Amino acid sequence: MKEGEQYYIKGRKALFDDNDPAEAINLFSKALELGCGDYNVYCYNFRGVAYGYFNDHRRAVVNYEMALKVDPSCFLTYYNRSISYNAIGEYKKALNDITKYIEEENLNDEEKNACYRFRGELINILEEEHEEIGTNEDVLEFQKVAINASYLYFNKNWREEAIESVSNYIEQNREDYRGYVVRGKLLIASLDYASALSDLEQAYNMNDDDIAIFEDMGYALFKLGREDEATKYSTWAIERNSKNKWSYFIVGLYFASREDYRKTIEYNKKAILIDCNFAEAFLNLGIAYYAMSQTKEAKENIAKALNLGLDGMDKLNAKNILKCLQ
Repeated sequence: MKEGEQYYIKGRKALFDDNDPAEAINLFSKALELGCGDYNVYCYNFRGVAYGYFNDHRRAVVNYEMALKVDPSCFLTYYNRSISYNAIGEYKKALNDITKYIEEENLNDEEKNACYRFRGELINILEEEHEEIGTNEDVLEFQKVAINASYLYFNKNWREEAIESVSNYIEQNREDYRGYVVRGKLLIASLDYASALSDLEQAYNMNDDDIAIFEDMGYALFKLGREDEATKYSTWAIERNSKNKWSYFIVGLYFASREDYRKTIEYNKKAILIDCNFAEAFLNLGIAYYAMSQTKEAKENIAKALNLGLDGMDKLNAKNILKCLQ
């Protein structure tokens, strides 16, 4: 192993295991000075992250730009740079970077949802700046809290700290429905659907025309087994041009329960257009085709669902249906 590579490995340990960003900066700098081959792009990336710990985001951006010169196909760099651009108020650049990351990187559902939330917050900032809604101080305070909470939750896995930071914001800004929406999202991610629903209902009572509330209320109600109510809110979200796959999935389930399989297929296909790796939607497509005696389509979609990954009863049901179709 080259000496530069050894410093790179030590730098990673200092940053991620020892929580010592100052030492990490020194070690990554030494690695780059000596040269560490394919790891150069990660040295610049992680040195940028380390500078971010000190809120030196302009220096972090410089490192990310150097990383992209080394390897423009390292899409992690776009994500990291979007965080720093956001921190220094370069929201349009942050939006471009996070969009690039979502489009190019192979993300799992949790990662994708976190990125879409971040992207949505950036879009809201740009829209509010354009429309001059509220004061810049108010907008920036909320966005800082929301994005920091998402970062703590999804990047650092500090779940209690993330929820607490939003709760503190709510205590000081009880009239701002957005705090309840963000905490509701974090509670959904924590699988605490009842508490999430309580927050989302509070937000809905304060603002009954925010699409994010309809989407998340539909999902929370669905997870709580309140399917008729879930369908109502999911339908409202779709009527407002929702891009949330679960809204279409939930409405598809409603039609399946009424044995309207053509509508079931229609809504699950729309969910798959949003997320082409949505295993549960492929499973429900297959079940709908099975109910309509369209064997070929049933086999294809259920096999696709299994390949993408199903859990628990969904996996068992899929295997049993495939056996029946043999």
